[in-house]
Amino acid sequence: LSQSNSALIKTVEEHQIMGFVKELILICDRIYNQPTEDAFAYSILDEILEVLARRGIEQIQQLDVFDPKTHNSISVVEANDENPANSIVTIVRHGYIRDGKVMRPTDVVVAIAK
Repeated sequence: LSQSNSALIKTVEEHQIMGFVKELILICDRIYNQPTEDAFAYSILDEILEVLARRGIEQIQQLDVFDPKTHNSISVVEANDENPANSIVTIVRHGYIRDGKVMRPTDVVVAIAK
């Protein structure tokens, strides 16, 4: 194969893999959104996250102070003693990074000063 064909094949394969990864992430979302915490479901979640990590895809871990590079503010609440300004109050949907690039930001509720 020529070098350009090899690059094209690699791009197509990468696109297919990322489609599959996004579906796995949706399964993780479903587990997180269960009305009650299920130990078996969470063990599956841990396995899925491990599989993703082996492929360089990890959940965004910095989850205390709002960072617009990795977080998406979907709502705000007034800051107080428990939740100072610019702190993350609630994680609504986990975000993921790959090779230092945000695949999907973490959707959060942020405390703001009034």
